[in-house]
Order: sequence, then C-alpha cells, then structure tokens
Amino acid sequence: MAKRGCLVALGIVGAGLAVLIGLAVTSSSSVSATWRYRITVVVDTPEGPVSGSAVRELSVRSGGRYGPPEATVSAEIRGEAVVVDLEARGLLFALISDISDSAFYQAFPVPDGHGASTPEGIWYYKWLEPGHRATLDPDEYPGYPRMVTFDDLSDPMSVRLVYGLPDRKRTDVPTRTDAFEDVFGPGVHVREVILETTSDPVTWQVHGILPWLDEYYSRMFDGNRFHDLTTDTPLASSLSSGAFSTRGPSNN
Repeated sequence: MAKRGCLVALGIVGAGLAVLIGLAVTSSSSVSATWRYRITVVVDTPEGPVSGSAVRELSVRSGGRYGPPEATVSAEIRGEAVVVDLEARGLLFALISDISDSAFYQAFPVPDGHGASTPEGIWYYKWLEPGHRATLDPDEYPGYPRMVTFDDLSDPMSVRLVYGLPDRKRTDVPTRTDAFEDVFGPGVHVREVILETTSDPVTWQVHGILPWLDEYYSRMFDGNRFHDLTTDTPLASSLSSGAFSTRGPSNN
C-alpha cells in the first residue's frame, strides 16, 4: 500500500508538473499578427481642404508574457509616405518612420489596459476588423508624422521641413516646427491625420514621384553614409529613402 501510495503521489506530482509546463509553454509562446491601415492627411487651404492617403502594413511579433513586452516584441512596417498634392503650392510628404507603429497604437488603444505589444494587444489588433477609424492626437506621443516638401523634386537636398522636428532624435529642440504657412502660404495648415483599418493592398506611389529614391537607401540625402548631428543641413542629414518608401532595391 505504501508503494502504491507513493506511485499515486508521484503520478499526481507528475501530472501537476505537466500542467505547469504546458501553461508555461502556452504563455511564453510567440504571438504574431499582420494588419493594414490607411493613413490620411487632411490639409486646410484657402480653397478648401485637400487630402492624401497611403495604405501601410504592420507586422508585429511578441516573444510571450515573460519579461518586459518591449524587450521581446518586434515590429515591421511596409508602405510609404502620404503625398498631399497642393497643386501650385507643391507636394507635401507625411513620412513613414520606425515609430509609425506607435501612431497606430495611439489611434487604437487596446481595451482593458493591455499594452499594444503584449500578446493580448497583438491578438486584439489581429482581429480588429476593417473600417475602424480614429484621428491622431498631435499632442500625444508620437503625435503627427514629420512632414516635408521639396523645392525641387529632382534634388533631395532641397527638402524642407514643414512640420515636426528637424531630427526627432535630438533633445535640444524644445518644440516641433509648424511651418505650413511659411512654406505654402497664408491659410494653409494641417487639419487632421486619420487612421482607418483596411484590407486594401499596400500602396506604392512615391517612387513614381521621386524616381531617385533607390540611390538613397544606403546613404542620407546629404550623401553621407551616416547621420551627422553637427551638420548645417540637419534635415537632409537625417533622411534617407526609407522615410518615403520601405520598398527599396533589395526589399520589394
């Protein structure tokens, strides 16, 4: 009886360990999802509102529940800048960046207090149906995307900052620039930036507008290989083609 009791006890312990191991495997397993969204930039002009949009794709993978979510999550965004055609005033480009995913999370927060990069957050976005629509808050991180224009579309060095920071990694710039009226004239300013979940295909239009983009995926617009914080042209030094389109010569 004692031997049988020991075997039963060992069996219970073994089953308990199996359950615990199973829970650990389940809770630490990775969760991934891919979804698309349309980003629309609306600009007010004296003639009325003008807008442009682009569809982007966001893929996120979390390593599991254990450890800080930000330490185990990876995010990849595919797509391009939004182009707003202001006709005689020029073209406005709302750039794509490595914090563009944060704009999506700001627009569509996960319910119940879960973080966007947690397994719960990723599952929420995985099943978020097309047609959900929200506007970005410019005063909440990450705010509106950086927006630029070109004095000469054939010259990357002619890029001009319209909205945002000359270099978002700098900490000595207290406020973001809003130069809409300085660049485009009186009465021109950004009205809103709208995000909407969608099943539409990713858009790829910017290369047709800036055909020289392929030359600047491995260098900055000022021609240097790396970003120079001391340059007299901080904007051109901080931008490469990846801010306009993630589709490069080696990444189609």
